[in-house]
Amino acid sequence: MLKTIAFNYTGVAQTWTIPTHVSKFFVRCYGSQGGIGIYSNSQPGGKGGVAEGTYILKSNDARTVYIYVGAQNGYNGGGVGNAWAGGGASDVRINGINLVNRIIVAGGGGGGSDRFIGGNGGGLIGSDGSNYYSSWCAKGGTQIDGGSGYGKGSLGIGGMGQGNRYNYGEWVCGGGGGGYYGGGGGIIGTVYTSVEPGGGAGGSSYIALLDPIDASTTSGVRTGNGLVEITYEEDPNAYFLEKDDKYYVIDKKYFDNINKIFLPVEIEDIYNDLVDTAITPRADMSITSMLKPFVLDNQTYDPIKLIDFKEYKLCTLSKDNLYKMTMHYTASNKALSMTNIKIKEKYILDNYRTNANDSIFFLDIKATDKTKIDYFFDYGETKSYKNCSILNTDKISNNFYFDFKLNSVDSLLQSVTLYGKNNDKYVKLKEPSINVYDKFIKFNDNYDEVIVNEICRKSIEYTINTLDKF
Repeated sequence: MLKTIAFNYTGVAQTWTIPTHVSKFFVRCYGSQGGIGIYSNSQPGGKGGVAEGTYILKSNDARTVYIYVGAQNGYNGGGVGNAWAGGGASDVRINGINLVNRIIVAGGGGGGSDRFIGGNGGGLIGSDGSNYYSSWCAKGGTQIDGGSGYGKGSLGIGGMGQGNRYNYGEWVCGGGGGGYYGGGGGIIGTVYTSVEPGGGAGGSSYIALLDPIDASTTSGVRTGNGLVEITYEEDPNAYFLEKDDKYYVIDKKYFDNINKIFLPVEIEDIYNDLVDTAITPRADMSITSMLKPFVLDNQTYDPIKLIDFKEYKLCTLSKDNLYKMTMHYTASNKALSMTNIKIKEKYILDNYRTNANDSIFFLDIKATDKTKIDYFFDYGETKSYKNCSILNTDKISNNFYFDFKLNSVDSLLQSVTLYGKNNDKYVKLKEPSINVYDKFIKFNDNYDEVIVNEICRKSIEYTINTLDKF
């Protein structure tokens, strides 16, 4: 279920703490309209823009965000002074409260003047203020610079719209709107004896850090003060399907658009999609997403038409708990004693012999304690296991597979090396590839039957299926 929180103008920064299960949220910001003068002939300020899109949290992001909602009095970047204020921008910041911490900005509109309306805020470039001649118009903020005018805009700050005194009274320009870069302040011009006080220009919006799939800006939308809305998945559960002991996530990330099927996933995939904060797209595992059509390669697919939900079981995991979970498995002594590690590829010796009858090769291993690991060379017949403490004394004469057995939960098999005469290492031989981590061993695809102390793809295959269960 989606939940939306609205933040109105308060004149101070507001905060929102991101729930632990939330890995992304949708944010919509409305910049404020520009200020309106008090004289009877005063013109309205430009309307504020809207910026919106999804922000995907990164691994080092804080769980608190800061919300700044702009106002017609110039709060949050609108140009003020002896002028009708430019509208303040609305923005959201993470990992700090400085301008560089903004992840989204909606530009504010330029202030109106005694004669001309202010330019609209928003868009990647704010709208220009108006005046009698186009050359007198204040310029809107852009993605790289503030708009020019009677006072130039700057990063996050509107131009300083200046008032001006004339013989027949006081004539006031509009201030520039706040934004990613602020708009310029309105310019005073004269036509014969007529004073032409210009409207302020709008500030620019900013969406570069949002997911490009749904990020967008629109100019000239908001009247009155600004607004910020944050929408996120309130349900702290991830949902997926199970059928015939296989798991399926109903998301385009795992959809085969050639065969028109959803591919089965591993527990590791589900875990990574929930807690991994890499840049790669993650699957949406909300309950509503399962029934939502999606677009892949310019074609729309409807999950309801692709699969029969009645044939599947609905599975759920708590994101709150999974976010803190350590995916490690420590095997019991029973499991270790009844599970062997078999190297899938044969060791081929013929190419390294001097004579056909040579038997000069032997293997050695590195382990935390060789006495806790047993082995035997598999020549295609059953043999009894021997202890690895005497492994480097056992010579080999034929092509073979290599089988290990771990006898203790703290056993760590680190490497396997083939030696020849003169202790030469044959490093280009088909030897196993083993990655060693803190408390587990992860075997690559060179293995057939392995046991590891982590749940990972293609890793857990028991020779006896009555051992430890997950």
